Amino acid sequence: MTAVPDHLYERRDLFDRWDPERIGSWADTFDGATYLRAVGRGLRAPESEEVAQDRAIHDTAMTRLLHQRLWAPGCRPAALMGGHAAPRGSTTYRAAAAIAEGLSRRGLTVLTGGGPGAMEAGHLGARLALSTVEVSDAIDEISADETTRSFPLRSNELIRGGAFDPDALAHLHRWQVPAFRLAEETDDEANDTIGIPTWLYGHEPPTPLARHAKYFENSIREDGLLALAVNGIVYLPGSAGTLQEIFQDAAQNHYRSVRRVFSPMVFLDLDDHWTERFPVRPVLEELFRAEDQAMVCWTDDIDEAVEFVDRFVMPDHG
Repeated sequence: MTAVPDHLYERRDLFDRWDPERIGSWADTFDGATYLRAVGRGLRAPESEEVAQDRAIHDTAMTRLLHQRLWAPGCRPAALMGGHAAPRGSTTYRAAAAIAEGLSRRGLTVLTGGGPGAMEAGHLGARLALSTVEVSDAIDEISADETTRSFPLRSNELIRGGAFDPDALAHLHRWQVPAFRLAEETDDEANDTIGIPTWLYGHEPPTPLARHAKYFENSIREDGLLALAVNGIVYLPGSAGTLQEIFQDAAQNHYRSVRRVFSPMVFLDLDDHWTERFPVRPVLEELFRAEDQAMVCWTDDIDEAVEFVDRFVMPDHG
């Protein structure tokens, strides 16, 4: 049975037995062991009523903790969405870190899905926004080894025959080391930043650069993440997952289903990613009313993206 959480997961909670000197040690952590157990008991369809209830109680507790933290008076939560495949040190990675740093310096609380790529970069930038460590230097450090810049696994590679694959664990461990090293080096000056990952994608362990509200049910986690980011969402280049989030967020905004507001949507259109490669702009312009268009920003400028989110003020009736 998974214990009912009474706080958001800290690094020491999720990665209690992770050891940089012991390859594969993630398998023995709370995060790794919970993932393996969840797969064995039915990841999408729980094998029993007891397992289903256990997960539901856990996820409900997570939701309550997030709402207490993020919808408290004065809190301004905003999210970054983008591709999990963005390599460390890439243009997208650096842009995500810079936007998160800018939002954090303006007093916003940065959220992401908690995983690799643009998500990790967002936590890196937000974590160091108020520290003496330069974000650009931290990115240089975490991406110094070219063999660990990209996340090394696909979803079907980590577990085989009901057990963790040793080779996959070794690849994962090497990729994790730079982030854990950076997390430990910056603990004393870390700014608050929150990831919202899921064990459905448990082959992508959450970044150690943030606190986390980790869920079993991805559908609850996904809808909740978009709803909690009421101060706005910045969409960096991504693929299928990011496209899903765009249109789920668009539905929430179209129907004003979260706190009766249309929250800002910012598309960081690097290399025409959102207007040419994945041309979502004409669809959203057709979907949204004319007066709603002012809440949507299309830009390739980091400062403009930050300013657009920062100037949103939640109405008193929300």
